[in-house]
Amino acid sequence: MKNKLLCLVVAGSVTGACGQVIGISDYEIDLDLGQGGAGHSSRGGNGGRPMGGSQSDGGKVGGGVGGAGGAGAVIHGGGAHEAGAGGSDSMMGGQGGGNAGGAGTVVPGCSGQLLLGADFDTERSAWTEYSQLDFLPLISHEDATAVYAESGKYVTWMGGLNDDLQSISQPIQIPVGAKTLVFTGYFQLFSANPVATNSDLGSASLWDPVGSEIVGIFPVWDPTQENLDWKPFSYTIDVSALGGKSLDFQVVVGMDSTDVTSFFFDTLSLIACN
Repeated sequence: MKNKLLCLVVAGSVTGACGQVIGISDYEIDLDLGQGGAGHSSRGGNGGRPMGGSQSDGGKVGGGVGGAGGAGAVIHGGGAHEAGAGGSDSMMGGQGGGNAGGAGTVVPGCSGQLLLGADFDTERSAWTEYSQLDFLPLISHEDATAVYAESGKYVTWMGGLNDDLQSISQPIQIPVGAKTLVFTGYFQLFSANPVATNSDLGSASLWDPVGSEIVGIFPVWDPTQENLDWKPFSYTIDVSALGGKSLDFQVVVGMDSTDVTSFFFDTLSLIACN
């Protein structure tokens, strides 16, 4: 996967020597991900990663000093594509069986689910996972993480170590006539420094592979939003200028070299409305 992102920008201009741009936001990340400082977090055990506290023997322990991480999960291909509630594949531009078709027209209301494998339990192969430090997989069975899944058995665990840039992404098509894009789901966030606002940050965004630019970004997650149980979120952005476009939807987390933060995501939904 192309490394599209190294820092957030403010008002469309890069604010630090961060390399390539990952998005546009009212927040700023000034990360030097090329250097690993002293006390660099290491991955525990066979695929486990230390989190805000850390992981002990693959169990669900949040806080304190933990032992070795649990065994990493094996990613398997999922089952058949299912249309989202309240919609059908025809409303998603013919997206079915994992293959996107032409741009469809939005009927009054909202489209079906634009994401494949949105619960991470089926069609996990629809997601492209990236870690600058190759700490994969990011989509893991709950037994290999510090939490229980919000639904099913698989979750996405991002962060959990220093000096890394991570993302999960997949191609989507914005239906013709869509005005807004609604992104919902659940997240948990554990941080060793829950008052930091400009250290470990995450965001979801729309990437245009043709123009090589971010064309839409959702609000940013930071350590001040720490919560130790699944919390729902719902974000809406304007996509009235993007109807019919083939884009990449991505969730990105950037970690600095100090305190460790873990971001967990599950049961996502992305729908277009007119």
